[in-house]
Formats: sequence, C-alpha cells, structure tokens
Amino acid sequence: MFETEKFSLIANNLFLDFVNTEKRRDGRPFETLVTIADFLSWSAAVGLLGIEQAKDLSEKWNDPDSTAECLREAIKFRDILRETAENIAAGNDIPVSAVSAINERLKKHSGFTEIEKVENGFEKRFRLDLSEPSKLLQPVAESAADFLCYANFDFLRKCESASCVLYFYDTTKNHRRRWCSMKACGNQAKAAAFYKRKKQAAQNES
Repeated sequence: MFETEKFSLIANNLFLDFVNTEKRRDGRPFETLVTIADFLSWSAAVGLLGIEQAKDLSEKWNDPDSTAECLREAIKFRDILRETAENIAAGNDIPVSAVSAINERLKKHSGFTEIEKVENGFEKRFRLDLSEPSKLLQPVAESAADFLCYANFDFLRKCESASCVLYFYDTTKNHRRRWCSMKACGNQAKAAAFYKRKKQAAQNES
C-alpha cells in the first residue's frame, strides 16, 4: 500500500521532488499520485510524515470525494510548479500566475512552531497541521517560495536525457551534473555513447 521507493527523490529540493512525481515510462507521462495513499507515501518518502503517521492518516482520510478533490488540487499545484521549473531552467521569466498560486497556498494556515526539550537543551520544531490532506502542500509551497527567493537559478536543471522529464538542483562541487541519476539516465547515455563509438570503429575498419 505504501510504496515510498517508487518516487524519484533526486532533486535536492522538496518542491522539485514534488514536480518529479510525474515521470515518463516508455516515453509517456506516468502519474505516481493516483490515490491518497500515494500522496501520503510521497510525504513519508520526503520526510514530511513518518510511515506510521502516514498509515494512520490513510485510515483517517477515507472519504472518496474529499480525497479525490485533494489529489486534483495537488496535481494542479504540481503542474504550476512544473511550469515554474521549466521556465527557470530555460532562463525565462516566471509567470505572475505561478507566483500568485504559491502565495495563495502560503496564505493558508499550515501549523505551528513549538519548542521541545532534548538531551542537550531545547529545539524548535514545526508541527504541520494535518486536519486535511491538502495541508501537505504547505511545505511544498514554502520550499518553492524559498527557492525563488534564495536559490541560484543557474543550478536548476532538467536531466539531459531527451526521454526524461525530471528536474534537479545541482549541488555538486563543480556544478556539472547532467543526469537525474547515473544509475538511470547517466548509464543509459554512457552505454549509448559506447555503442555508437563501437559502431563507428567497425565502419571505419570495413
């Protein structure tokens, strides 16, 4: 039921990891957020929820109409964030409508901060309001807002594979990351380049 491993958490950024919940399979769009359990699984995968907390909320949020509406809201917001990422990666201006959508989400009450006693003193911790599924979009909006305000846009990139739609924030030392991951698109590109060189060498010898 809870498949946290199916999500591509390669972006080094929460809002981009959310954008990446829509992937490609065999060249076609592939939706990973089909049910409320999927949304909760993603939230657990990125650390917004614990896995047991996600299971409890799945039992609590069991109304088909409200959960379907939540998924529609989440996917609509994700589409706006994907457009934002696309524009940043392309060096284009960010649409005013995208900024407005993020601001509208930020206006909603999302939780509270409290201090908690720990071994060596106190820590400040944020308690997310989990009264309804859409509240899980609040940290995503906060992440998008922080990115727009503080990130270096030059380091937001789309995987160089033509068949991949995943985005990432390049935090490598030399900022030359090209692929969503070397295990996936990186290895495929290396294999394709090797095959091309081998074919060209064979043709030159003939």
